[in-house]
Amino acid sequence: MAKTPSRDQPNSQPTTLAKNAKKKLLKQQKWEAKKAEKKAQTKEQKKKEGERKRKEWEEKLSSCASEEERLKLIESRRELRKERMGKRAEEKEEKTQRLRKAKEFGLNIVIDLEFGLNIATTTKSAEARDESE
Repeated sequence: MAKTPSRDQPNSQPTTLAKNAKKKLLKQQKWEAKKAEKKAQTKEQKKKEGERKRKEWEEKLSSCASEEERLKLIESRRELRKERMGKRAEEKEEKTQRLRKAKEFGLNIVIDLEFGLNIATTTKSAEARDESE
């Protein structure tokens, strides 16, 4: 009796790929694995950096002699954050204005129709100079 393919497997033979297609697929898989690995590494580095900064901040706060110094330190940090956020908001607003302006006026395209003629005359004059020498 001849075997027939089961219902679960419509094609009993695995699909075969060309050599180049296999290489491409392998390269893509390696790239995806490497990408995931790098992403995990950067995430871990950011986490460690955040922990380090948090520890430094806590040490700085604990080293303050008085409550007044501590409050000044906290307030200065808040001010720096406000400045940073304000600057970021300004940059974002400038970007949106620039994009809005570009959307409103569109693109300006200039086409030099004499460009080909300039090239042709330049090459002809260069050839004429070469012949006269």
